[in-house]
Amino acid sequence: MDFRHSAARVFRMKRATRPALLSLVFPVTLLAQDTAPDDDGDPFGLEDPPAIEAVDQPVSELAAGALDAMVVITQGARDGTTAAVGSGFVVSADGLVATCAHVIGESRPLGVRFADGSEHEVTAIHAWNRKLDLAVLRIDREGLEALPLAPPD
Repeated sequence: MDFRHSAARVFRMKRATRPALLSLVFPVTLLAQDTAPDDDGDPFGLEDPPAIEAVDQPVSELAAGALDAMVVITQGARDGTTAAVGSGFVVSADGLVATCAHVIGESRPLGVRFADGSEHEVTAIHAWNRKLDLAVLRIDREGLEALPLAPPD
């Protein structure tokens, strides 16, 4: 017999009979689903080893190591003031800086400021993608320390 036919048969029963039938079927269904052994003292996996190896390094050390590659990007307004500020990071030693595309906006004059206080104008928008919200800018400075990224697989 098909499940649809048995379900239709249950719904055609008198209202008084349905609860009695469901009270018999429901516990049997729950028992059938609970077939896993209950000897696991950690059902949520809190005691499992992590899937990735954690680096035993304080956040302050990680941030200090990345500081030279982090930049502040400023977007100039038409009247010469700063219209917007965003962040980015150096991706190559020859002057490529990555940021979000919404940070560069409509490409008004853009500037890049480093942690040491030096400022540079953006000479070109090397690449951008609005859907990915990614932009790569070029500045006229070489010998930069790039943020170390994961190697491509």
